[in-house]
Amino acid sequence: MTTVTKQTAMSGKSVIPLSKKRKSVGNEPGFITLSLMGAATSLILGLILLIFAAIVAYSASDPDALSFPMAAVALYLGAMLGGIAASKIGRRAAYGPAAVAAVIQSALMLIVSVFMKEHYTYLLLPKLEFHAGVFGAYLLGAFIGKPRAKSARARAAKRRRAV
Repeated sequence: MTTVTKQTAMSGKSVIPLSKKRKSVGNEPGFITLSLMGAATSLILGLILLIFAAIVAYSASDPDALSFPMAAVALYLGAMLGGIAASKIGRRAAYGPAAVAAVIQSALMLIVSVFMKEHYTYLLLPKLEFHAGVFGAYLLGAFIGKPRAKSARARAAKRRRAV
């Protein structure tokens, strides 16, 4: 395989035109790797945010009123950060891996909640809404973390530098 090069007039260095550069293939993480990395990032950051939420909730005058909302905020922010991590690591919009990571986290939440004594006191619909929020947060994070197209001005400046 040969590459086409140009000699620049001033420096004499060869430059490969932008249209001829090969994209590196095979070094991007796979679907399962992105899913596991997103879920792991979400769980780790979610636990850190949960500690901060507990500190904030219990420093208030009525901690019972703030404990659940702060825990939900920590969960959803962690899920959104997991979706962002999946997209940034994969360098693409990782909606599929984010959805699988949401399934992994929802399954872990369900497993943990079964061993809690309060598991049977709540209705099924609020639980399903809570898990659907995790899916939404992951997908929102994957959307936020996807690479954006460069502006026309940036592309033109890059072309001018390459010539």
